[in-house]
Amino acid sequence: MALTIDVGPTKSTATGTVDLVGMRSALDQTVETGGRSTRLKAYGEKDKAYIQPPGSSDWYVTDNPVGSSDPLSQVRQLQKATITAVRDTETIGGHECRWFDAKVKIADAIENVRDPTAQQLMRSAPKNAAIPLSACVDDQGLTYRIEEDYEPSKTLGPAAAAAPRTRISIRISDYGTAPAPERPAGVEDAKPLSQLTRSSATAG
Repeated sequence: MALTIDVGPTKSTATGTVDLVGMRSALDQTVETGGRSTRLKAYGEKDKAYIQPPGSSDWYVTDNPVGSSDPLSQVRQLQKATITAVRDTETIGGHECRWFDAKVKIADAIENVRDPTAQQLMRSAPKNAAIPLSACVDDQGLTYRIEEDYEPSKTLGPAAAAAPRTRISIRISDYGTAPAPERPAGVEDAKPLSQLTRSSATAG
């Protein structure tokens, strides 16, 4: 699979494999921000996302996979989506898919978030707030593309006024051909991602 996420000045791209049954993912990820590029390892498991910085054997974990570019969180959101429009078809990787426009209520999306700060922001959103998205799905129910493009301030309300525009593009292919991601060694001893964020800010 391939993943691209743009959030303001930060762009994240990744390729790897996803196990949609066991809800695990393993990605090689590149994060570009401020003219700097960083390559890292990313591993997702159910409602947690793990990151291994370059040159380190340590793993860091977050309970906010939505905010950490974890594709599993996007798939879980899609399962909660309500279809708002049926569009045209497109052939992707030899498979004919149909595009659907949909929305995910914030009340449902918050189920994928454990981070208290993110939860507070989402709870402050207007009652009927929803995240818009589009997905291309074949007649077997397999998803080959997921696209999101929205302004958080228009979705979450005034509390997100400073949040930059969010663009997410996920491409999934080769269903059933790749081996399931294995749990990396050291993940069980992962440190909170906040520790890595603080140390990076101090170093900068």
